[in-house]
Amino acid sequence: MTVRRLLMSALCVVLLPLATADDAAVYLECNPALGQRLSEIVADVWGPMVRQRIDSGDLTAWGMITHATGGPWNRALYQVGTDLARLLGAVDEMVAEWAESSPETLTEFWDACGDHEDYVWRYVTGSAPA
Repeated sequence: MTVRRLLMSALCVVLLPLATADDAAVYLECNPALGQRLSEIVADVWGPMVRQRIDSGDLTAWGMITHATGGPWNRALYQVGTDLARLLGAVDEMVAEWAESSPETLTEFWDACGDHEDYVWRYVTGSAPA
């Protein structure tokens, strides 16, 4: 199990936008049968909130990744920024905003993704952005 988590972590680091300094990610164990609905919730509810934070400069990128093989963590939702304090502050604001503006979809999301772990990644080295 530890090897699987390490491999998943390494894969996520490779796939994340490497041109920025910090990445706050939540690794999720979600019900695979609800994958399409989860993608809709993230796109329709989380996406607009993140876009506002990107436009304001608090964040630089975001995304949700899924995998087809491996351990129980089958999704990762990540936000990227150049200042860790601003990044974490923006994430806290968005979670509070989600709870206020659409509590039913927040409940639906966490019911489908009952287990999670939070991580902060720091950019060390990699290729130049395309």
